[in-house]
Formats: sequence, C-alpha cells, structure tokens
Amino acid sequence: MGSGENIWDEACRAVGTSVSKCESCRRGDHDLLRLLRGTCIEVCVADRVPSRRKGRQVCAGGSPCRRKRRRRLVEERANSDVCALRLGEGPDRDAVQFERAARIAVSDRQFPARDCRRVLVTKGPALPKLARFLDPRPLRGTSGAYEGAVRIPVEELRERQHELPPPDRVVSVIAEPELFEIARSALEETGRTCVRVPPDSVPEATATERLRLWEPNEFLVSVASQLKPGKALDIACGSGRNSVALACMGWDVLAVDHLPDALKRLEGFAGRTLEPGEGRVRCEFANVEGENFAPDGRFDLICIVRFLWRPLFERVSDWLTPGGHLVVETFTEVHRERFGKPRTERFVLKAGELPSLVPDLEVRHYSEDWREGAHTARLWATRGH
Repeated sequence: MGSGENIWDEACRAVGTSVSKCESCRRGDHDLLRLLRGTCIEVCVADRVPSRRKGRQVCAGGSPCRRKRRRRLVEERANSDVCALRLGEGPDRDAVQFERAARIAVSDRQFPARDCRRVLVTKGPALPKLARFLDPRPLRGTSGAYEGAVRIPVEELRERQHELPPPDRVVSVIAEPELFEIARSALEETGRTCVRVPPDSVPEATATERLRLWEPNEFLVSVASQLKPGKALDIACGSGRNSVALACMGWDVLAVDHLPDALKRLEGFAGRTLEPGEGRVRCEFANVEGENFAPDGRFDLICIVRFLWRPLFERVSDWLTPGGHLVVETFTEVHRERFGKPRTERFVLKAGELPSLVPDLEVRHYSEDWREGAHTARLWATRGH
C-alpha cells in the first residue's frame, strides 16, 4: 500500500467512517491528504467533470492529475458541482457522519452525488483537543507540564468550573495525595467526582499543545462545523463554553447574558483560550427577556442553548442574515416530569412545539430525545435568501 493510500485511510478514520475511493484518485494524493490532527476536516463531494485534455474524466478536486494541471482543475471546480463542509474533531464530529454530511451538502447545491469523494484535511480554526487529565498544581513553585493535561490551579477550580468536564464525567487528577484531597474537595463542591493519577505515571509534555477539559454543546458544534464562519450571536450565553467554542472555530461571537458575573468569567475564559487568527468573543450585558432587547446588526448564526423565552422567537428571524442559521437545544416537558427541573413550566417545551415557534424559517433538523441524561428538543433552521 502506498503512502497516499495510508494517509487516505487515516483521513477516513478521522472522519469516522470507511469510504471507498476510485484508484485513479488514490494515486498521487500524499501531498494533499495530510492528516493535521486537531484541525477541521473539509469534506468535498465532487461531481466528475470532463478534462479538456484527451477527453478524460478526472476528479474535480484536483487528483489524479499532475501538479501542473491542478490549478486549472481548481478553476474548473468553481463551475462544477462541488461543495465543501467542515467537521470538527473528536466526539463533536460524531453527530455528523460523512454520508449524512455529504447528503446535506448535496441537497444545498441541488445536484446528484456521484461516485468520487475526497477528504482533504486542512489547517484552520478548530476546537482544541480534549485533554485526558487535570493538573491542579499551583502556578507558583511549579514548572513544566504533563502530557495530555490541562493546568487549572487548585485555588481556581471553583471559580473556573465552567472549564471543567461535564458533571457526569470522572475527572482524572494528576496530583500527590495531599494536593489531590484539596482538589477533590473543590471538585465535589461543583458536583464532580475524580480519581487520582500518580504524577510519575504521566510523562512530561515535550511540546506545547492546546487542550481543553470543557465540552460545548455537541449539536451546536456539529452544525457550526458545516458552515462558513461569520458573525454569531449566543443568547443567554452563561459562562460561555459555546461562545468560546464558536470563536475557536473562526466565528466572531456576540455573547449576551443578564448575569454580570457570568460575563466576567467568560471574558477571562476567552482570554485564556483564544489565539491570534481565531474568532473573537464580545460580551454584552442585556436582559434578553426584555421587550426592548435587540442585538446590534445581523448574524449568520444564532444559538440558544438550554434557555427558553418564547417571545424571542417572534423576532429572531429579523436578526438573521439572508441564509442565516438558528440552532436551538433546550429542555422538554418529559425532562421536567422526571427531574422536576426547570421548575417553571414556561421554561420547557411541549412535544413538537419548537418548530411552530419559527414559522418563517426553514427547518433543516428537528428531534426530541434523551441525550446524556437530559431530554431535549433540537432544532436547526435557516432563513431564506
């Protein structure tokens, strides 16, 4: 098996499925199909277009042609039935498998999918990789870093709990017994459990790698990964995991909430996480339940996660750009019946209610189900052009 085939197989595994590829496309791809871990994956669904030379059919993505012919094919690709979308890495990617993502892209362009598909892994804005460990050592008096660990000093654990894994995850803490007991006490106050990992069992990091323990909303990331980054609005953002995730993926985010403390935590969180060349997060204090709430400008993406204020949906389409997207996920009556939360009935959705709240938008996805211990409704809708 050639090196190009190895890279292709590895790229397919990164996408999470096995996809066949015609032999002509497999040759000479080793310089194109580079697996850059931790980046986004761009999936191109390409119709076959005829080459102007010798009447041969070639892949519109550029292979198997020689290097000198690729530029012309890139120009041809702009006029051919080719579309692209981006998928995130890790568990965030699982909600949008290759075939489903391809069908979505094909339906957007309204052309039939053919037999030639390529996966290009390109360097670009992406979520940091998930870390394996928490390193709670104080900043003073310690140096170095553990491989696969995120450093959050033990004295900051309570204040930075929004940067920790979800409460149902067991946190692996690299620490000596005395420090571990202090960290465990702090983590238990946030509703989390943990296990100790002896420091001598984890090697030191040999290179700087950006990692995260926190997890944004899976559905939001799966949708945003398919879109070209632009301006986003995060309504009722809280401490901002979703806002920071979108910014990591290249979006410029306006994060709005009525809690000043949450916005302050978000500002620090974004400052520690975002790097030059990524999107940015701008925080705005506002009562999103007020009649006069109206964000400045229009947005390519609006997200509302685990929050419900029905009057918002009467205006939300006005805040979207033509072709803009709305992503919503929040609790249903089924969840409240089992857990008694949210306590107020007006904060939960009735069965099948959510699509009816956005009659002016085209619903692209809607589902209600149990997901990680919560029964939620998910909606992805788009404003017409």
